Amino acid sequence: MKWKLCALCQFSKSEKLVDPNSNTRKNVRNSYKILTDIIERFAENGLELPLRVSLENLKGDSTISMQLSNNNAKWHKSYSDEFNSGRLQRAIKRKQDEHKDEKNK
Repeated sequence: MKWKLCALCQFSKSEKLVDPNSNTRKNVRNSYKILTDIIERFAENGLELPLRVSLENLKGDSTISMQLSNNNAKWHKSYSDEFNSGRLQRAIKRKQDEHKDEKNK
């Protein structure tokens, strides 16, 4: 894992990286916790992550949140839109609706 790159896609783009450590208005650990919670909820619900994120790489020897925090992880700003609770809830609902449709066939 190259922590100087985007922790989610591992690519260098012209898009600016979000650096929770440079945001003086937010609790840094909270930023990592929110992202971790959403990633884990996608996985727990058997949903495909919005990006091809390697959970194994993010976890390392500890929790995702600790890895992100300990390595001062950054991510592309546009990924904040990909990993949010609204997108997660819609994905869960879609999966539930698909499951209902399959049962009704």
